[in-house]
This record gives sequence, C-alpha cells and structure tokens, in this order.
Amino acid sequence: VQLLNGTYLEGLVRPGASGAMSVYFMGGAKIDLAAHDVAYVHSSNRSFMPTGLTKGLSDAQVADLLHYIKTLK
Repeated sequence: VQLLNGTYLEGLVRPGASGAMSVYFMGGAKIDLAAHDVAYVHSSNRSFMPTGLTKGLSDAQVADLLHYIKTLK
C-alpha cells in the first residue's frame, strides 16, 4: 500500500467500509486507513510464512502449527 504522503506499507490488506482498509503486519500490529489517504494498492505473491518453515515437520506438526496460528488474535 502506498499512501498519498509517500509512505509504503507492506502487510495483509483487508477491505473495510466505503473504500477504507486495514493493514495487518507481522507481529500483530494493525493500521486502519481511510480511502482518501491511499494512493495505490499492489498485491504481492510473497508469503508471511518464511521459506522452508515446514521443512522437516510431519503432517501432524504442520496441522498443529496451523491450528495454533488460527488461535492468535
């Protein structure tokens, strides 16, 4: 997300009402943006999950990890 003031934000974007949006960052921080503050939104194919994180884990361990992640608020 690029803001009109030139700031760049990178995170998970969730749409809100009237063109507003929320950007969620790694670590749990969130920022709410009004539509009139946003210049440009660009999607990326990058993932928050580090490459190779599940390498060496069993299917059960991956399932446990995903279950844990879903419990985080």
